[in-house]
Amino acid sequence: MESEVTHDSGINAALMKKWIITRFGEGKLESILSELSAEAGTMLEKPSPNEWYPAHLLTEIYLVAHKQLGKDNPRILLEYGRFAAEESTSSLLRYLVRFISMDTAINRMRAFWKHYHKGGEIKAKEMDEIAGRKRRLISISGYFPGEPGCQVQEGYFLYIAEKTGVSKPRVEKKTCVYHGDSCCSWEVSWE
Repeated sequence: MESEVTHDSGINAALMKKWIITRFGEGKLESILSELSAEAGTMLEKPSPNEWYPAHLLTEIYLVAHKQLGKDNPRILLEYGRFAAEESTSSLLRYLVRFISMDTAINRMRAFWKHYHKGGEIKAKEMDEIAGRKRRLISISGYFPGEPGCQVQEGYFLYIAEKTGVSKPRVEKKTCVYHGDSCCSWEVSWE
């Protein structure tokens, strides 16, 4: 297993802040900030996209955001993951991703990972087709974003799958470090 994620890019906090304000308003951002430690609060309130922050701060932000925003929707951070994926891709890249295959997008995940995290590892493995659905197992090791943070990854994968133009994409969580497994993994499938 690769080393653990030690730092997360400030772009993660910048995107989280933008999503909270856009979706829930400034008041909700203030409420979340009031529950964060001073260090995590500063990261979220004044994120520097080009800086690297200790990984535990983003985990804290995910946990508090989920606590406050997930009361009516326990999978709310999946929505944030989709938002982050969309915002992270430039308009040109969003246009171009429509012309690449899902397999190409999956193979590029390692490169994307390094833009957002220092340490940890993302891998993809081909699985047998079932009932005409192509399947890949995507696993992340050495990353501990809190259980709600796993939803962010799931939303990200789903957004990318949809943008490649595959038919009926699905993302299903298979293993989780928070349930005693050695890594978090998702089955990504499509027709």
